[in-house]
Amino acid sequence: MRSILARLILAFILLMNHTAYADGINTSPQTLGGIVPLPLSVANGGTGVTTSTGTGSTVLSNNATLVGPALGTIASGVATNLTGTAAGLTAGTVTTNANLTGPITSVGNATSIASQTGTGTKIVVDTNPILIGPTLGVASATSINFGQTTLSTYQEGTFTPAFVLGGGSVTYTTQTGVYTRIGRLVCIEANVVVNAATTPSGTLQVSGLPFTSSATTKGAFAVEASGWAATAVTEIVGSVDPSATTVRFYKYAAGTLSNPGADITNGSQLLFSGCYSI
Repeated sequence: MRSILARLILAFILLMNHTAYADGINTSPQTLGGIVPLPLSVANGGTGVTTSTGTGSTVLSNNATLVGPALGTIASGVATNLTGTAAGLTAGTVTTNANLTGPITSVGNATSIASQTGTGTKIVVDTNPILIGPTLGVASATSINFGQTTLSTYQEGTFTPAFVLGGGSVTYTTQTGVYTRIGRLVCIEANVVVNAATTPSGTLQVSGLPFTSSATTKGAFAVEASGWAATAVTEIVGSVDPSATTVRFYKYAAGTLSNPGADITNGSQLLFSGCYSI
C-alpha cells in the first residue's frame, strides 16, 4: 500500500515538473521538487503582476481612488474630469469646451469679451475703438490723432505778468495770468495794475509768458487800458514777437504807432488776452 502511494506521489511530482500550467506551476525543474508559484491571473483570483514596488495593496479597479501618489512624468493621457487647483502646472496648448460667463464669455472654444465698464475694469482690445463720453484723466506720453494732425498736449496753468519798461520802474497792486495750451496754440488772459510808477519811459512789454513763441509766427492781442497818462490815443495794441516770452505793446494815434512806456502812471491798468503759436 505504501509502495503504491509512493509511486503515485512520484508520478504526480514528475507530472508537475514536465507539464505546463499557466497558473502557478513552473515548467522547468526548480528547487523544492520544481514547484515554484508563478503570478496567478486575475481571472483566477490573483494579481497578474510579476514585479512590485513600495508597500500596500495592488490596485486592480478601473475607477480606483489613489490618495497622495507621486505620479511622476506622464507621457500622455486624458484629464477630462480632473478637479482642484494646479498651483505648479505649466500648460502648453489648452483646449476647453467649458462655457464661461461674465465679462469674458465663451461657447465651446469661441471666446469673446462682453461690454464692461467701471473703475479699472474696462478692457479695450480693438485697434480703433470708439469711446463715447469717457473722462480721459491725465494723459502721459500719449496723443490723439484726428486724421490730419495729432494732438499731443493739453495743459492749463497760471503765470505772473510783469512790466518791462525802456526806463524807470513800477510796483504792482495786481499781477494775474492764466493760460490754456492746446497742441501748439497757447491762449492767455492777463491783468496788471500798477501801484506806483517811477519815471517810466520808452518801450512797454509784459514778461512771464508760459511758453516761448514760434520762430515763424506772430500773435496779436485784444487790449483794454485804463488810468494811463496818454491823451488822444485811438487804441493800445499788443503782439508777441517770434521766439519771445514777452508781449510788446504800442499806442496807436493819428495813424502812427509809438511806445507807451511814458504813459504808465500810478493806478494804470492793462488787461489783455489773445493766442499765439509755439
